[in-house]
Formats: sequence, C-alpha cells, structure tokens
Amino acid sequence: MIVKDIKMGLLSINQSGSIEVLANQVNGKPIYLANELDIAQDGSIYFSDTSNYGRVTFKEIAENKPHGRLLKYDPMTKQTTVLLEGLYFANGVALSADGDYVLVAESYHYQLTSYWLKGPKKGTSDIFADNLAGFPDNITRDEQGHFWVGIFTTRLSFVDQMHRSPWLAGIMAKVPESLLSGASAPAKHGLAAEFGPQGELIGSWHDPEGSLYGVTTAASHNGYLYIGTAPGGSKGVHRVLLTK
Repeated sequence: MIVKDIKMGLLSINQSGSIEVLANQVNGKPIYLANELDIAQDGSIYFSDTSNYGRVTFKEIAENKPHGRLLKYDPMTKQTTVLLEGLYFANGVALSADGDYVLVAESYHYQLTSYWLKGPKKGTSDIFADNLAGFPDNITRDEQGHFWVGIFTTRLSFVDQMHRSPWLAGIMAKVPESLLSGASAPAKHGLAAEFGPQGELIGSWHDPEGSLYGVTTAASHNGYLYIGTAPGGSKGVHRVLLTK
C-alpha cells in the first residue's frame, strides 16, 4: 500500500506491515503535509504537499496565501520533484484516464488545476475548473473518466469577505485559534460534484438538509456514490444511490 502520512511523508507498507519511507523531503526541504495521491501506469506517484504550515490552520484560510505544492515520486530513480508550487491549500490529486494530465485541488481558491504530463502543453498548467461552490477536497476518477470531487463545505460568507478585504484577513489571521473554535466548521450542506475530462460540470449531488455533510471524498461505482467525511462533519463512510 502507498500511504500519505502528514508527519512522515510518502510511505510504502508491505503485507507484513513493514513501513518504508519513500519521500519525506524534496530539494533539501521537508514535505510538510503529504495529503492525497494517484499512481500512474508507470508507477510514478503524484501527490500533494498541502501547506508549509504543516497543519490545517484558520490563519491560512484568512491569509489566502499559496503555500502548497504538487509533487512527483519516481520509483525508478527514487527521486521526488516539484511539479507545481504556490498552490492555495493543495489537496486532492487524480490522473486523467489516459494519463496526459494530473489534477490537484486548490481548496482555498475554489478551483481544480491541471498539470500537463504529455502533449504540446507538457510541463505547463491550466485551471481545469474554477469558482466551485465550496472547498474542493479529494478527487476520484470513475469508469467513464469523469472526476468526482468531494466538497468539504459550501462557501462560507465570512471567508469570502476576508478574501475580499485584506485588512480584515490580516486582523483575523492574528486572532488566537483557541478563540476561533468552530469558525471554519463545514456548513451543514452535503455536496459532491462530477466533472468531465475537459473540465465541464456534469452534475452535482446535494444534501441541503445536512444529514450528510463535511464531504471529503466521493467515489462513484456501480450506480452508488461512496461518501467519506472528515471530523467536524458527518461520521463514517456512507453509500448513496445515484439517481438521474
């Protein structure tokens, strides 16, 4: 199994439980918060380093500054390289069906960014989808080559206000986090979005009653949507029947 550990980095765990650290630094600097990954057919591992803060913090939401990276681990050379840096809370990662690009979610900018691995755009990046209805978290790809994105929370009005007002963001970034308990808790509105391979929005799943919210992962399989949630949202893993 290939595992991301927020403290240890990128790990490989064999069937007997032995742990091998594949990568815990890049370019002489630590991997601060290894988050999500996807593995290409050649074994290359693409993964996000969410923030050089090393943890999820309200200060980073308020500041709205780019501290994240998209990384690649090459199992042949055992080398890790930086593909993209300056990302706004780098989160979910997923490869396209034919491996010509890899997506990374930038949670605090409400967008998905694509990094091209093949073709004339190789080595460049584009905005795949932007102005999402909330903070995108993990990304999964289904049998059709569509991407499902878990939205941890729909837009929080006070966060949007901070991003529009640098002076307010500066003030809030200095407030002790002990006084901000629950300030960034997810809205009680479950949301997952489905995108086509060109970034087109195919559809979305909503739970406006909030019985299932704080969605981190949405995986579509055999007519069902499998939902994972994070602390602060609903508990557990859920299966929802997909209907048109």
